[in-house]
Amino acid sequence: MKRRGKRLLAAVILTSMTLLGGMTALAAAGSGAAAKTQTKDVQVKDTQTKDEKAKDEKAKDEKTKKFGFTYKEVRYELGADAEAAKKTLGESNGSREVNTCANGYINRAYTYGEGDSQDFEVYIEQDKNTSKDIIASITLLTANVATEEGLKVGDSAETVTKIYPTAVKGLGTYKVTEDKELLYIKMTGGKVAYISYTVTE
Repeated sequence: MKRRGKRLLAAVILTSMTLLGGMTALAAAGSGAAAKTQTKDVQVKDTQTKDEKAKDEKAKDEKTKKFGFTYKEVRYELGADAEAAKKTLGESNGSREVNTCANGYINRAYTYGEGDSQDFEVYIEQDKNTSKDIIASITLLTANVATEEGLKVGDSAETVTKIYPTAVKGLGTYKVTEDKELLYIKMTGGKVAYISYTVTE
């Protein structure tokens, strides 16, 4: 009878140990799954943070972007070094004297385009602070060239407002302001006559 009791006790202990081992394994598996889920959540969160940063950087770039005119894959901005621009643009189709400053400096405008076509004009003046020649304005004169957003001479008023929703309509004009720069669009007969990049001051 004693032997039978000992066997029964041993069986109970063995069963308890087996059940305890199973519960421990399940708990470990559960912890592992939770850890994996937590890691996955952290990774998703990190990815979202990078996306948000990318959007912020893009918005910042758009906000600080200056007006510019691209010709033959070269971008020209207001205030840029005029001598460097003239070398890149090559020989002009013509030039004209605009005015003479008090110090005797002569402001000039140069026209460029394919062949003899005078597609756009670059107005150069002397910077008051550095005394260097800089690009003061760029004027698009024909449909052979266009703004970086796609507007060109001959386009309709509807096209102007479609490309530049923030354009302010005036008497025969549309104006788009970006910081201290201005995109001046002259209209004649409901069509774009010329487009000029200039400064507001």
